Amino acid sequence: MLVTRGPPSPPAKPCPQCGFYPSISDILDSVPSSRIDQLLSCNDPPTDYERSEFENIIANGDRHIGSIDRRLSQIQKLIHDLTVEKDIVQRRIAASKKLMNPVRKVPYDVLEHIFCFAAYEDVMNTTIASCSDSLDVRRSRWAITHVCSTWRAAAVSMTRLWSSMTLDLGNEKHGNAQLVLLSMVFRGKPSPSWSTYRLKLLLERSGTRSLSVFLGSKKDISPGPGEFCNVSYFHASRTPQSIYAGTHINVTLANANASVTTHARKRKRTLASAHAKFYVPISPHPLLPIILSSSSRWQQLHVSLPNIESFQQFESVSGSLGLLQELRISASRVDMFPPLWRTTAFRYAPYLRTVTINESPFSFQLPWRQITNADIGGDILAILPDVGWVKSLVLHLEKIDRDIALDAMFTLRHLTTLSMWEGNHGATVVKLISIMELPFLSSLEIHYAGDEAKLPTLRTNSFPRLTSLLISAPSTGIDGTSVCAMLWVLTNLKAFSLAATINSSYLIAALATHPPQLERLDLAGSQLYFDHAELVHMLRCRRNDQNSTFTEVVLSSLPGAHRGGVKWMPSLNALREDGLTVVYCP
Repeated sequence: MLVTRGPPSPPAKPCPQCGFYPSISDILDSVPSSRIDQLLSCNDPPTDYERSEFENIIANGDRHIGSIDRRLSQIQKLIHDLTVEKDIVQRRIAASKKLMNPVRKVPYDVLEHIFCFAAYEDVMNTTIASCSDSLDVRRSRWAITHVCSTWRAAAVSMTRLWSSMTLDLGNEKHGNAQLVLLSMVFRGKPSPSWSTYRLKLLLERSGTRSLSVFLGSKKDISPGPGEFCNVSYFHASRTPQSIYAGTHINVTLANANASVTTHARKRKRTLASAHAKFYVPISPHPLLPIILSSSSRWQQLHVSLPNIESFQQFESVSGSLGLLQELRISASRVDMFPPLWRTTAFRYAPYLRTVTINESPFSFQLPWRQITNADIGGDILAILPDVGWVKSLVLHLEKIDRDIALDAMFTLRHLTTLSMWEGNHGATVVKLISIMELPFLSSLEIHYAGDEAKLPTLRTNSFPRLTSLLISAPSTGIDGTSVCAMLWVLTNLKAFSLAATINSSYLIAALATHPPQLERLDLAGSQLYFDHAELVHMLRCRRNDQNSTFTEVVLSSLPGAHRGGVKWMPSLNALREDGLTVVYCP
């Protein structure tokens, strides 16, 4: 078989950018692959032409492979260069997107508002159960200082961001006086804890700004003199600087007798065994002296501690509360309070205007002549003579067991707003109203939490300036007769709200004429178990009266709150078109 060489291929032109040219070598064109396969499958000898071609391949093949390797190296370098360039372009695109982010255009004052909103702490409504400690580095105010240098500089310079703090003094992470004692016994003087450092840093960053502070603990933070330390502490290896790594330490200090026994777990012999007799009082909480040193900047203070020994720590700042405007005191173990115990820790506060005390209000001497807003619980009768200058008063009532002389009247001439919260006993409101004269009271709220709601009997002109009345008894029904008796006396009442179960239309019928100056009726919290015809009739009587100033009624939109309400909806819509404001609340 005669095989002839084809016409030579035109010379390939390499790529001007990468040098690649797609031409196939003459070595591959010399003998077709099919002919080579045919010769390999039999014993026929190649022709002279094929023999010369094969000799040429053998002679020049290695040189051709070297040429191909050089081209592969160039291509690999090109691929690497293109990959690097691609990565650079991708990083440049990502950086450009970040630089074009709108947050970079946020002005400093807007950024301050965002930061302060994220780190807001309502210290006056915080409870020890819901307290989120301000020294926790996971809190937003600490986290934003680690985002970028710009945010850190902005956050650190914002004194407002660091001007509120909630401190759980019972948190074991803040250090324990008992563990500090052990540190002094076994390791000498302890180093400052991170909590102490963060608290000092927080106060430093707040500058000279006024502070809002919550201090709480479920445990007593400072036992009184004569008490001793009872410690049961295991595994000294928990302390990073312990020289007794891997040992078990059991320390008991009681009745001035100390027994220190050290047992080696990894050693064959006992390291130490000692008995000592010495008196060791528990020192105050390590954070307390630091926060007390800032008392001159306190504007809002909420203290939630278990007993009186804890409150004694505040005697040292009695004369340095020059900026204090709002004070809340929560004591959980009032049964431990001595009957005649009183503290003057908060007596000297010239700008104090708002006070909240949940229990034992008589135990705290306060400048009542300058206080205008008070929220008090516990023994109300003990503190009632002192609140004669209060304008807004909230009373959380407990059962009054002792007899009250009817001639022992309390006149509160400055009081304009009174809110009374009755417990499960039901009759305390009646007793308290009977001994109070409130000539300038304009707003009265009575809340019943239990299943019994006894309304007070009002004397004629007992509340001559009362314009707003709210009665709330969501867990029980209301005696319509008692409510009507109150409304007949309150001739100047303009707003009346009732949240209770109403089974009879007697009260609704009476509202058609009394009180005569009524402008707004709120029944959104009530369950109305009577036909709405009486309600619509009452509203029509009010609207048809030429001297009436009645303009608004508020009803519940919840299913089942009214019986037959859907039936009378067109009548209510007609009254709305006539000018009456009808509001439906969930």
